[in-house]
Amino acid sequence: MLKSKKYIIVSLIILIVMFMLGYLFFYVQNNSHQSTKFNSDEKVTDSLITRTNMGLNNLHGKRRNRLVTLQKKVSKKVSDEQFIGAYIGVKNGKVVFSGQSGYANSQKKVPFMMTSTLNVGSMQYLINNIMIMKLVQANQIHSSEDKVSEYVSELNSKITIKKLLRGSATIYINKSKLEDNSKTMYEDASQSPKKGYVSGNEQLKLQLIKQSSNLSYEDCFQKLIAHPMHLYSSYVATENDKSYASNIIGYKYKTQSGAPVQESQINDDFLYHNNTVNMSISDMIRFIHLFNSKKIGIDNKSVLYDDQGASSYFSNSNGKAYQNDSYGRYISIKMDGSSNAFVLVVSNFPNENLKDITVANEMINLLNE
Repeated sequence: MLKSKKYIIVSLIILIVMFMLGYLFFYVQNNSHQSTKFNSDEKVTDSLITRTNMGLNNLHGKRRNRLVTLQKKVSKKVSDEQFIGAYIGVKNGKVVFSGQSGYANSQKKVPFMMTSTLNVGSMQYLINNIMIMKLVQANQIHSSEDKVSEYVSELNSKITIKKLLRGSATIYINKSKLEDNSKTMYEDASQSPKKGYVSGNEQLKLQLIKQSSNLSYEDCFQKLIAHPMHLYSSYVATENDKSYASNIIGYKYKTQSGAPVQESQINDDFLYHNNTVNMSISDMIRFIHLFNSKKIGIDNKSVLYDDQGASSYFSNSNGKAYQNDSYGRYISIKMDGSSNAFVLVVSNFPNENLKDITVANEMINLLNE
């Protein structure tokens, strides 16, 4: 009798455990399916952008023919006006046309691709601002009105986080400490320029991010930027990343028989030791689109989007152009003022006879004619 009671109790316990496991399995599967469904459109778009080959032409009629003519012009071989790089026309987050000429890495004969990566240059100023505003929203920084010195104690200054984001105040640090990347570089910082001192605002933002988040800059970048924005080929560069075949290499200007030659590389060691961000071309397209669409997880009324904030980087209200040079990698972005359209031009050869922004200016009209 006693054995039968024990058997019944054990059986009931097993049934209860099996029921709980079954419920847990159903719950996980159901929520996983919902999560996948919620992000499916974005993931499909990401995948299409990444897999798109250079040479796409989804234009129609006269615009299609104009693009073909323009592509032949800028890619003409044995010409001092030959464009070396990649160009992508984007509207409403979708690639409309693209093309490339020359090599992203001439030594390895690697052409420009959507997966080609390069340093984002001064675009990192904007990335840092976004990270700081996300830390404010997460209450890891209490307010943008706080003094920076409340988080970077070595800084003897009343500059607020808002002023730092707007660039309306500058902290100068000793040039010899520029590559220090430690808090001690601010012990003798100044708010007025001195001989041998340079702007340390971006280094200060980096310290603010690390100190307030209690994470490394790389981990914070992945958590606040790369993962939520689905940027799959974006990272903080280290020495180990220097040999990546996908890297776009910068070259000095050189011609042979009147034609440009990608031969003399520009030394870029600095980029792999100073917390600099690299992005693939496809990630850059997505980042620009999300920022312009105000879908980066930041309050639209944030200092980031006000008249004095960082919105001037890619403003699409009046067709502004963004240009940047980082160790022989050139980025030009031309916005269309009437729609969510832009042309991204990336190159690695400084051809004075055909500037990147000229290519962007000629191609932006094709998106909205």
